[in-house]
Order: sequence, then C-alpha cells, then structure tokens
Amino acid sequence: MNHFEIQYPVNAREREIKEILLFITKGQSCQLISVPGAGRSTVLRLLAYNDKIRSHHLGEKSTKYLFVYSNFAEMPSFETAELTKALFLAILAGVREEGPNKESWTSLGKEIYGLFKEALSLNDPLVLPQYLKKAIEQLSNQEIIPILLFDRFSEFAEKMPDEF
Repeated sequence: MNHFEIQYPVNAREREIKEILLFITKGQSCQLISVPGAGRSTVLRLLAYNDKIRSHHLGEKSTKYLFVYSNFAEMPSFETAELTKALFLAILAGVREEGPNKESWTSLGKEIYGLFKEALSLNDPLVLPQYLKKAIEQLSNQEIIPILLFDRFSEFAEKMPDEF
C-alpha cells in the first residue's frame, strides 16, 4: 500500500474525511453522497488504505479503528451467504494489512481466519452470519472498532435480500 500512500498528501480530501470521521468517532453511521465521478470511492479507499491520512486525522486513536472497504459492485451475487462471505473476507484482508503491533494483529488474523474456516466447513448459510458476528466480537475484545465502508451500496440496496 506504500505506493497508494505516496500518491496522496496527508491533507487530500481533508474536508470530507474530517466530516466522516466526526460521525465515526461518535459511533454513528453516515452516508457519503456525490455525483458520479466526484471521488466518493477515492475518499473511502483513502480511509481504508492510507495509513498516513488516518494518522493525520486520528493521531494515536488511528490504531483503535479497522477500516474495512467493500465494493458492492464486485459482489458475486446478492445472496445473503455470498454477501456475508465477502464481508468476512474484507475483514480478514483489513486485519492482515493493518496493525500497529503486527504480532497481535497476526494472532487476531489467525483467530478470525479460524472462525471463517469453521463457518465454511459447517456448510450452513444460517451459521455464517453468526460467525461474522463472532469475528467482530473478536475485534471488539481487542478494543478495535471495525468501520465498514460500503462502496456503491446504494446502487444495490434494493436488490439485497431482506435478511441481509
């Protein structure tokens, strides 16, 4: 991700990121709305993948958050099990790439991967969301707040099954 960080100065999209973080740090959700091509996806990816920008805005608190980017345009289907798997994988990817203390994050990644593997082995679509909740609990137990960044969610929200 170093190449991605080099492309943007720490004050890139500062106003938008400050406003988003204002909601997030208070435990609130928010929706980023813009015209096509205005850079909404870029803002979400900056939060998820640019450590320098997160550190610039959050300071030492940046280690408390795990920003998980999910692009719904890349989802294989709109079945609940497939969406849950995609979110699980996005969390796993975030855990692998993040971490001020690589050793504890590696341990956490192994725990979450174990949950994912166990959920898949049970081959029951009703169990998978429960294991995703356990993975999020694991993050919370380590005092890490997962922030789910859904890109292009609004375009597909109407197609999502009610149980999602």
